[in-house]
Amino acid sequence: MNNKMKTRITVLLIAFSLGLNVTGVAPILGVLKAEYAHYGTTMVQLLQSITYFTIIIGALLLGWLTTKLSKKQIALFALLWVGILGFIPMFIDGFEVIFICRLLIGLGFGILNPLSAVIITAMIEPQERAPYMGMHVVGMGSGAIVGNLLGGFLADIGYDWFYLIYIIAFLCLIGVWIIIPHMPAVPKEKVKSAKLNGTVYFFLGVSLFQLLLLDAFSINVGIYMAEKFAGGTSLTGLVTMVNAVFGLLTGVFFAKLMKKFGTKVVAYAVFLCAAGYLAILVIPGIVGVFICSITGGICRSAMGAGIGLMIANAVAKEGTAKASGLNTVISGIGGLLAPTILGGVSEGVLGANTASNQLTLACVGMLLMGIVLIVGLTKMQKKNK
Repeated sequence: MNNKMKTRITVLLIAFSLGLNVTGVAPILGVLKAEYAHYGTTMVQLLQSITYFTIIIGALLLGWLTTKLSKKQIALFALLWVGILGFIPMFIDGFEVIFICRLLIGLGFGILNPLSAVIITAMIEPQERAPYMGMHVVGMGSGAIVGNLLGGFLADIGYDWFYLIYIIAFLCLIGVWIIIPHMPAVPKEKVKSAKLNGTVYFFLGVSLFQLLLLDAFSINVGIYMAEKFAGGTSLTGLVTMVNAVFGLLTGVFFAKLMKKFGTKVVAYAVFLCAAGYLAILVIPGIVGVFICSITGGICRSAMGAGIGLMIANAVAKEGTAKASGLNTVISGIGGLLAPTILGGVSEGVLGANTASNQLTLACVGMLLMGIVLIVGLTKMQKKNK
């Protein structure tokens, strides 16, 4: 097996485990809200997004770790961390236990998320990277599909059974241990000399709002479904699985989308997501929910792959860990603050902190982000001519 194939499989396995972060506890969020109602809506929503606090720490650590350990050692440590902390709430009940495990598990996800970009840039030339970045979101989509669908059905047995999905992390660990190509630690001097630029900073600014607005779906869909429908966690799992399926398909065709639409594919995906948020608000019944799920999945994958690719191509190989890590950090801040900001603005501007009001804010925010991206990408294209 050549190094390109090893790289492709390694990226798939790492990304597949990251699907667990996309899933989070979304399929059982409605159940958790009922179980721990006395903690309030925002605290329960934080169970989905609190991981971003330590995702930030993990992403910041990655640059330092690449100077001390091989990529294989880093990946195995992070996968083991995710697997262990994912399983604990299955055996030890209580809001505090779930909260602490969700908080700490983000460290592993924070290391793994930019690690894919580091591996791709170390092994693959710039002109060949788009399919590999697409493979990254394919892996995440596949992992999220399995996590959402299997997790939803397991939760119907008992919500604590949901955590059995974290066996995925251990299976990915075994695969990475066998397949990953050799990539030694990077000399510290080369990492320190790597510089960022205006392109990186622009996309870091976009990333700040990316997950804040995208996560409006994941932190509200379980609650919205519990309020509007009586299908149980399996129906919520199906809705979030559809989100992951279309994210996966976007990853599969990402290289072709980039070839057809160029870098503006990211902006078009954002406008599509805004339309999806509008659909869930104005189209009655389950149809609007599924439309929002579809467009959100497309947008998450297009933005994840597109921004990751443009940042990776904007810096030298030695700077990828730093730039991609910062991208994870910045987007993680947005995801971490999503329940607080969306909830607070919903309360202050729209009069109540409800799922519908948070989705309304996300719709407006996505529309504005799309405009900013169109303007920024147009200026970049003119500058590069």
